[in-house]
Amino acid sequence: MNKAHSRNHEQIYRLLLLDIDGTLRPQKCTRIPLENVEEVQRIRRLGVQTAIATGRGRNSVPDAMLNGLSPDFWICAAGAQILTEDGKELFASRMSQTCMDALLGFADQRNFPLGFSFDDGLYFYRGFSYIEARNRAFGMPNTDRDCPNRNRHLQGMPFSAVAFPTQEDIQLFTSKYKNLGLRFAYFNIQADDGRMGCDILRPDQDKANALDFLCRYLDIPATSAVAAGDGFNDIGMLKAAGLSYAMNHSLPEVKKAANRIPSSQGYEIADMCREIWPA
Repeated sequence: MNKAHSRNHEQIYRLLLLDIDGTLRPQKCTRIPLENVEEVQRIRRLGVQTAIATGRGRNSVPDAMLNGLSPDFWICAAGAQILTEDGKELFASRMSQTCMDALLGFADQRNFPLGFSFDDGLYFYRGFSYIEARNRAFGMPNTDRDCPNRNRHLQGMPFSAVAFPTQEDIQLFTSKYKNLGLRFAYFNIQADDGRMGCDILRPDQDKANALDFLCRYLDIPATSAVAAGDGFNDIGMLKAAGLSYAMNHSLPEVKKAANRIPSSQGYEIADMCREIWPA
């Protein structure tokens, strides 16, 4: 691990940030397991503030997937939006028209699926049939929307983008549009066709920045925050937290950013909560 951490029993952890896909919701589950839900609810009763930190937009997380879990805060679109439990917006930053045009023009040239995350959901401007088939293959509910007219951004710009390019596509794009500073953060789930989906993030868009915002909002130090995740868009958050966990299936780069890896017995988030906040 890249950070030394010794357990200090006087350290009080007051904020917990959790990724959803592959973390709260293990990859083969269609919803968050009840054991994870109950442990997160238990630590909320202890006074710990909780935040779901996801690459998804809020409206791309169906209630059925949450299985009754309700956090104090939502960090959405990999840090581009922060909401309270009741939906009040505390922070938001959005993609520019220049970035949208560059991504869409390049996706048309290279023929890969591309969607944009808006307030009311994830709209695919191209490749929606691929997304439907992929979600079915992984047993995931399809909350995404087809937008063949490519006009959703006329009502308001998106927070971020999601795409399914090849490595060659990414190399060509980052070389051609280096000035935009866009980052491609891979998911951990790989389809049979070899494509790996990725969030496309702006230079200032990071779950770590959202962690910093919430700590200042709650007037607590970052050392009192715990974070858990499994993907590339979690790396900044894992490094910024006082204590961090990478899931067992995480790629090496993600594990390197974390302090610990939870027990592989049972559900990892439930095990982690019991370790930090014993019953």
